[in-house]
Amino acid sequence: MKIGKILTQLLWSLAVLFVVVSATFFLLQILPGDPVKMMMGERVNPEVLAQIREQMGLNKPLIEQYIDFWQKIFQLDFGRSYQLKMPVTDLVAEASVVTLKLAFYSIIIAVVGGLLIGVTAAIYRGTWVDNLLMSFAVLNISTPSFWFALMLQLIFGLWLGWLPISGYRTPMHFVLPAFALGLRYMASLARLTRTSMLEVLSSEYLLAAKAKGVGNLRLIWVHAFGNALLPIMTFIGGSLADMLAGAMLIEQIFGLPGVGRLTISSLLGRDLPLLQATVIYLTVISVGIYLLVDWLAMFIDPRVRMKGVRDEG
Repeated sequence: MKIGKILTQLLWSLAVLFVVVSATFFLLQILPGDPVKMMMGERVNPEVLAQIREQMGLNKPLIEQYIDFWQKIFQLDFGRSYQLKMPVTDLVAEASVVTLKLAFYSIIIAVVGGLLIGVTAAIYRGTWVDNLLMSFAVLNISTPSFWFALMLQLIFGLWLGWLPISGYRTPMHFVLPAFALGLRYMASLARLTRTSMLEVLSSEYLLAAKAKGVGNLRLIWVHAFGNALLPIMTFIGGSLADMLAGAMLIEQIFGLPGVGRLTISSLLGRDLPLLQATVIYLTVISVGIYLLVDWLAMFIDPRVRMKGVRDEG
């Protein structure tokens, strides 16, 4: 694998980060309302408001604010939250623990369930088992996550009383939100796994292995699944990045104090330092995941490595 391919992807990722972060800065500048008034209240003396604007640098020309903005990013200094009166970095760090836990539990549910359903459907292709599992998958894909969240709260939280419907102190608090967030990804992964497995199972390589007397379990889980792994792994990486954005609504419904909920509250309160930090955090994590998946794909699949060599040649 050529180092140039990795460097090219890294540069593209940095370019994406630069564009997104810059767009975030300029878009937030045109939001309606005065952040200082929202922070201090409407009845504050105008002279006091002017002093606060000067202290915060809001009276500077836009280009100077933009330069200061990038300087603070490189220093990891996002200032203090207008509403919560706390360092933004501390708030995002605390909230990120909750969001990453939710994403981790959700991706575990999606991967384990999706792989089992997809492989089973491929093995029993064309039977009632296949039809039942794929119908279940289509139903889950077409159902919004917020509907899953509300139904799970109603059935397992209120009616049966088995699981808590809000809070975040124990792993049990994450069961319902993780299922609500992970079910759609599980269904999509199940369909992808089935398709990938069917392509591999009908290949000459697998037919030859079967003719040599390779056992069914080894044939399916080592030979077939191993060759179908690349598109599955790519999907998992993309799903994890997508979950960070999709977690906003789930966190709001279940009362989880994660980055998504923090982003919504900062947007509604026009808390610019906090909003900028949460958007940058989500962007960096998402771009980093996609970049890592691309690199892993180049290491795992020789076809991807050779494609990178041909592209550079």
